[in-house]
Formats: sequence, C-alpha cells, structure tokens
Amino acid sequence: MMVTQRRTVLLRDGTPVLLRSPEVKDAQALLDFLKATAGESDNLLRAPGEITMTLQQEEAFLDALLTDERRVMVNAYIGDGLAGNVTLFPVGGRSRMRHRCEIGIAVRRAYWGRGLGALLMREVLSLAPGLRFSQAELGVYSDNARAVKLYEGLGFETWGRVKNACLMPDGRLRDELLMGLVF
Repeated sequence: MMVTQRRTVLLRDGTPVLLRSPEVKDAQALLDFLKATAGESDNLLRAPGEITMTLQQEEAFLDALLTDERRVMVNAYIGDGLAGNVTLFPVGGRSRMRHRCEIGIAVRRAYWGRGLGALLMREVLSLAPGLRFSQAELGVYSDNARAVKLYEGLGFETWGRVKNACLMPDGRLRDELLMGLVF
C-alpha cells in the first residue's frame, strides 16, 4: 500500500485533522468505525449487521493492504477518534483494467458538512496518478444529493445509472449513479 505522509491539516472551521495510513494496530478502531458509519447513514452499501469481520480478519486485511503497492487507505482522526476513511483500490488486476481505480469513502455523521469528505477525496485523488491510475470511479445513490454535489465539484461526471440498484430495509429501491473522473 502506498503509505501516505502523516500530517495534520485543518477543516474549514479550523478543526485539526490528522491524516495517516492505517496500521495493523488500528484494526479494532476500523471495525468500530465501520459499524458506526453503517448505523449512521443509509447512504453506504453496508448495513450495520453486515460488519461481521473478526478482529483477526481485519488485522489480516490490513496486513495484506500494507504490502499492496497500488492500494491506498487514508484515515482521518479528530481528537482521539477516527472521523473519516477513504480507500482507493484497483478495479482489477488485468492489464486492460490497470488504469482504473475505485474509491470508497465514509465520514462519521458528526463531521458531515464540515469539509472532511472533500479533504479525504482530494487527498486520495492526488495520489492516484502516482500509482499509474488514469481514471477514478465510484458509485453513489442518485438521491444522495450532498455526495453527488461533492463528487461533481471534484470533477466527477455521471457515466451511467443502475436502476433499482439497492433494495433498502423499508422496501425502497434506490438507483446508483456510476461516476468517473479522468486525470
């Protein structure tokens, strides 16, 4: 994994944020973060009960991640807590797809609307060309206006739509927008 430089930056409101790559010792904090964010928003693909990895499985995932030179994970810490996380992974390993990466992001609800998502996205997008990616892709629910606006503001365009992509627990069907950015 490309290790990002550990540094402190400020949110729009002056809140200091520590950005750094994860370490194996962060496994429990990441599991707790996954469970918390899944419970705070229905805009993520995972539901709260779907976070079933054990601590050992998360440690093994992080250990493997740290040896993969084309994967990036950046954690954002505010105070002592993990406030946000972004990943950049290759879409596939085949030679015809090596130029494509996909991005996933989650931010704790307490930090929504404060610029943390944009900060994390800019951070990971700045690293992508150095990893030999020439385009980034992501999926977002079409009715998640805040996220769509964020991605469009970063230069992403809608490349497609998957009708009824996700069935929510309340029976609603949600479309997914496939968005991309060419560097």
